[in-house]
Amino acid sequence: MEDEHEEVEEPEEEEDTLTLEVIETSEYQKTCTFKKGERKTLSKSSENIIGTLEGSIFQLGKDDLTLSGATNMCSITYDDGEWIIKCISDTVPTRMRLKPNTNYLLNQNDIIMLGFNTQLKIEHISSELAEFPDQDEQEENEISETQEPFFTNYYSFIKSESELPDPPSQYNQQYPELKIHISSTKDKTHVFQNMYWNKGNKIRIGRKRENEIWIRSKYGDLNLHHALIDYSDETGWFIKDLGSLNGTFFMLKQWNAFELQNHDFISCGQTTFKVIKN
Repeated sequence: MEDEHEEVEEPEEEEDTLTLEVIETSEYQKTCTFKKGERKTLSKSSENIIGTLEGSIFQLGKDDLTLSGATNMCSITYDDGEWIIKCISDTVPTRMRLKPNTNYLLNQNDIIMLGFNTQLKIEHISSELAEFPDQDEQEENEISETQEPFFTNYYSFIKSESELPDPPSQYNQQYPELKIHISSTKDKTHVFQNMYWNKGNKIRIGRKRENEIWIRSKYGDLNLHHALIDYSDETGWFIKDLGSLNGTFFMLKQWNAFELQNHDFISCGQTTFKVIKN
């Protein structure tokens, strides 16, 4: 008589799950509760918090000075078939790393981080042309006569006595559609600068002199050709990371929802997570 064997059904793997993997964290964080390479699958039924408080899905180290004392950094929730991340800190933004060679559409007041120290803010973005600003309206340059320029470009100040040069002829003396405020987040001796651009010109950013925005970073955290800003008639202004080593990031605006995709990268302070969706 043949033995009767009950067929045991294997549990089906849950669909549409999201797992975070720690791919980078500072060795100086002594109080964080996780290690590089650790993975956690997030809950669909509750809010998943990343921060320094107990109960966080990943509890960041309170000794991470880049958090500036912030407690809750961001929340990730599952809503109507989508995984949504929101920055909930009002002091330190959560950063999303751009996928290489993928266009990210720029919007008013977007803040972009190149590498670890260079920050771009989109102060004006429009397809409308207006009168070019008067020289008197430009910010004064505080670079001393003995300092070399940190940023050079058609519209950057070089020395303290310099005046804003006339725009090249192709600009027709009109106000460009894109205004970028650029600064170094660590070296405070370098001056905040405004740069103006029109459509039709690719804006390359990096350490090589031939770039339209040439950033001579003494920290060496930027590639020779790090990122590109360009304009498309179909989509508008966008930025693209050119496969840089240390990445290009955009800052999540507080409480604005952003849908997570597979292989996105989330950075909170000195910790970076990789998104893995099933």
